[in-house]
Order: sequence, then structure tokens, then C-alpha cells
Amino acid sequence: MKRITVSVSEDVDLFFRKFASQKFKFEKGWYSEAMEDAMKLWINHVKFENSELSKNNLDLWFNQQKDIIPADSLYQIRNLSNSKLIEAEHNDLSKTHIAHIQVMSNAREIKGVSAIFHLDYIETVNKLLEKGVNVKLILTEPVLKKTIELYGSENLGYLKKLISENQLEIWEIKEDVKVALTVTDKNMTLGLFVNGIYDTTKLLLSGHEDALQWGDNLFNYYLKRAQKVDLCYFEELKET
Repeated sequence: MKRITVSVSEDVDLFFRKFASQKFKFEKGWYSEAMEDAMKLWINHVKFENSELSKNNLDLWFNQQKDIIPADSLYQIRNLSNSKLIEAEHNDLSKTHIAHIQVMSNAREIKGVSAIFHLDYIETVNKLLEKGVNVKLILTEPVLKKTIELYGSENLGYLKKLISENQLEIWEIKEDVKVALTVTDKNMTLGLFVNGIYDTTKLLLSGHEDALQWGDNLFNYYLKRAQKVDLCYFEELKET
């Protein structure tokens, strides 16, 4: 293996040691682990800069989301370097929508965070539930209300049954979330908002394990801020 020597200024070295010591807490071998971590970040940086995704200006797309996507996820954006940015065309405006439905339809398990409502998504989730697929959804308050309204009072029993059996888990998030995230056992898709409006022209798609982990982390970020919808929720709904 070829040995590589890297020289940095005293200020950079001091900053690195201070930052790394806080992260690795001076545990045995901390400096070696910190150096390995730094090299992995650099390799990912180089891979991302040379990737097709970077050429497609994904950085620019994500930079518009600084107040929407959490800082940790933005910091790990290079985990998406193996992703594909699907863009709608003038002669095929449904391209992103169809790609998303296909990803959902082929899932064996699914997690989602959504601030958008579409009848096709509800129908696709219903088909997955009928197949016995486990579904976990974090929905904004308006989307949750719209979904329950669509089911209607006559079908709420079915919804409650799925929830009681833990096949369907729903959380309500009251924050102004501006993402449409889907993570399955095989793929991750991400749709974002631009200037407060959902961008139907772009969809990020990846089946790489780094992207799946990135999506999982983002899902868990919102999960901590959401409240689980249990059977009591439906009882309270009756009273209002």
C-alpha cells in the first residue's frame, strides 16, 4: 500500500485535534479513528464532486432547503452521491410521480414522511397493506386529516384494526415539514419544496445503502418530533 503524507498548517491541525477530541472523547486510539474518519469524509467529498449527481446541481437544489432539511442531513449529503435525480420533461410531466409509485409498489416495508397528499399514494399504501406490508408514516396535520377524511367513518374500523396490529403506524407532526420522503427495503426517494411549493419536476432516487441510511436518519429525525396516532386519537376525533 502506498504511503501518503499530508501537511497542514498549525491552525488547521489545532482545529482538527480540538474537534476530533470532542467527538471521540480521548478514548483509546481516538486520534487514529479521527484520521480514518477524516479520510473517509474526504474520499466521499471527491467522489461526490466527480459524480453525475453533482453535475446535475443537486447542491443548488439542497441549498434552497437550509431551513427545511436538518443540518446533520445536509452535512451528510454526499451519502447521496450514488443517487439519480429524475427530472420531469415537457412531454412527460408525470415522470417523477410514476417513479415514486413504482418504488412504493415494489416495497416489502415502507417508511414515509409527507407534507403532500395524493390519492394515488393512498391507494398504493392500501394495496401494500392488503399484502401484509408494514407501513410507517409521519404525516403533517393537514395531510393526516385529509387522509382520515378520505377513508370516511365507515372505513375507520379497518384503519384502527391495522394500527392495533402494528401493521400500520402513523405519527402526526405539527411542524411545517416540507419534504416527501419514502424509504423502503430497496430504495429511497426524496421530493422537496422550492419557495414553499412542492417541486413536482424533481425526484431523488437511490437504492444504495448509504442513501437508505441517510433516508432512515432523516425519518428518525422527524420521528422524534412527531406524536404517535393511537386508538385514542380516533376516539377524540369522534368527540370533535
